[in-house]
Amino acid sequence: MKEKWQKLKSNVNFWRALVVYLMLLAAGIIGFFAVRGTWGWYFLTCLPGLGIGIGLALLNNGHRKPVTFKSVGMTILMTALLTIVMWYVSGELFPALLGWGFSVIGGFLGLWFCKWENKRFASISQTAPPH
Repeated sequence: MKEKWQKLKSNVNFWRALVVYLMLLAAGIIGFFAVRGTWGWYFLTCLPGLGIGIGLALLNNGHRKPVTFKSVGMTILMTALLTIVMWYVSGELFPALLGWGFSVIGGFLGLWFCKWENKRFASISQTAPPH
């Protein structure tokens, strides 16, 4: 367990995912209390949902790993749980489903970032002079 934590602490994508998720969660909570009502639930479901999608894409795929069935499954499972909890708490289905949709969009954004970063690293390593 200690080895796993040490490895996770040194993972740049872990810190990126954590920062993105916490920023979007904070924005969702602030939006929820600032707007109130149904629109407040939109903030509380959509922004953290987007953060979950981006964060899981960064954690599971990194910048060098391919997309796997496990990583896609984890994203779907986490966002399904978010949708069910938000539907239960808010009593409104549409904001919860919209949050799930935003998490899927976030997952695609995270995967796009991972692919872009992979290409960038590949081009840097090809143009870098030998040591």
